[in-house]
Amino acid sequence: MSKIRQAQERIRETQTAGKVPGALAVSPAAVGKIASRQAASGIEADFDADVNSLKGLTLEAKAALKRRLVEKYRVHAERFLASGHASLQDDITARWVIWLWDIGDIEGYLAASRKAEALNQRSPLNTPLREFRWYRVLDWANAEHKEGRSPEPYFTDVLAEANAMPGSIASGYHILSGKLAQGRAEQAEADGFEKLSRQEYLAARAAYERAKAVHDKSRVETALKQVIRKLES
Repeated sequence: MSKIRQAQERIRETQTAGKVPGALAVSPAAVGKIASRQAASGIEADFDADVNSLKGLTLEAKAALKRRLVEKYRVHAERFLASGHASLQDDITARWVIWLWDIGDIEGYLAASRKAEALNQRSPLNTPLREFRWYRVLDWANAEHKEGRSPEPYFTDVLAEANAMPGSIASGYHILSGKLAQGRAEQAEADGFEKLSRQEYLAARAAYERAKAVHDKSRVETALKQVIRKLES
């Protein structure tokens, strides 16, 4: 018997008895969770078919379809995110959150992902959604920086969580933070703003030192030495 069916049986038993024994008590929250799961089960077949329809498509075709699917499942996902059901895994909502990233809605993705993370949702690969978010934002921010575009404000928004990250991820965030500060320092130096340039070089040095402290010293050693030489000159 499924957990939902078991809970339903307990509810019926207590209603018949006219009281709620301690061993059989079912809270309103539990009833809400059951209702949420039942609501989700009604669209699971449709959802599975939609996920399968993504297979074999080009990236452009996948993005176009995901935009439609984001709207199709928006009501379900937003209701679940507002439900507070921290003990239920909802695969539709978890994948919907990831689709927000895939279609380029970064702001919407960050907000929805944090709500899903608070409800202990996991990715289709069974990894915590927050780790998915940390990796995705870092990869994207590095690519933006490489192309000469600013990854702000989203990069700094996630960088604030560095203390909670595994060292390998945190190091990547600190390294990019150092690169961004170093770039600002070099620009200020070229523009003749010596005081501002020194402040940014100090910020870069601090970021590189944080990266060196948490993981993989060799990746940041050269950049750190360059910044120290600048500060000493």
